[in-house]
Formats: sequence, structure tokens, C-alpha cells
Amino acid sequence: MERYLQEFDPLPSTALPSMHTRLTIEMVSMNGLIVLNFIQYFPEMEYFSNFARQLRENDINYNVLRQEKALYPLIEMPGE
Repeated sequence: MERYLQEFDPLPSTALPSMHTRLTIEMVSMNGLIVLNFIQYFPEMEYFSNFARQLRENDINYNVLRQEKALYPLIEMPGE
């Protein structure tokens, strides 16, 4: 199926808003590419910036395809 896929954007349950899971990085290999979803629920960009810096320092080319603000409320669910 890989040759028929152009984009893959899953939302794992660990990426849903939570007081306990504030950063999720999901990696998917598809069609010869590695796609990373960097999902965070805090405004500081230091984790992403440092990750991108390390890629550059190791001559790993990358493209940032999309950056969006999370539109989920940060709440603690019952039982967490």
C-alpha cells in the first residue's frame, strides 16, 4: 500500500491532551521516508528546536511540513 499513500497523519491516544502526557513524538516509515509527528502541549519550542539543531549538525535533511496550534483543552481526565 505504501506506493499509494501520499500522507499519513495519525493521532495516537497518547497524543490526546493530558496533564500527564505533554509531549508525544510518533515516528512512521512510509514510502522511503521517515515522518515524525512532534505533538506538544506547552508553548516553549526548545525540544523541537534542539531536535532540529541535532538533525542539522548530523547533516540530516528534513522539511517541516506543518505547524499547528493544538486546539484541545489541557484538562485532567477522571481517573488520571
